[in-house]
Amino acid sequence: MTSTSKPALTAERARHVHRRRVGPRRPGGVYTSGTDGETYVVLAVHYGADARAALGHPMGWAVTVRTADGRERTHCTPWDPRRDRVRGDLCPRCLGPLRRHPPGGPCPARV
Repeated sequence: MTSTSKPALTAERARHVHRRRVGPRRPGGVYTSGTDGETYVVLAVHYGADARAALGHPMGWAVTVRTADGRERTHCTPWDPRRDRVRGDLCPRCLGPLRRHPPGGPCPARV
């Protein structure tokens, strides 16, 4: 390694460095983007080499999401607490309102 090259960004170091950009997003959580109003469930949060592989270009972090229409994509749009929202009121399987789910029953969209 020369004095001008950077050490590899390990997954642990990337997790620490990019914590603010990922924000509260965790696998299985539901969120609404303030940019385009799209609601999505997080399938995975990637760091380090895993993020680079998932995106196909150098990046220290990324999230893979599924939208209500079933599209899956991986991106590195930073969390903005002024516009983005955590959606604890929506089902992570169907992205529909939890209040419509029968108590203890299956997700209505999956029946």
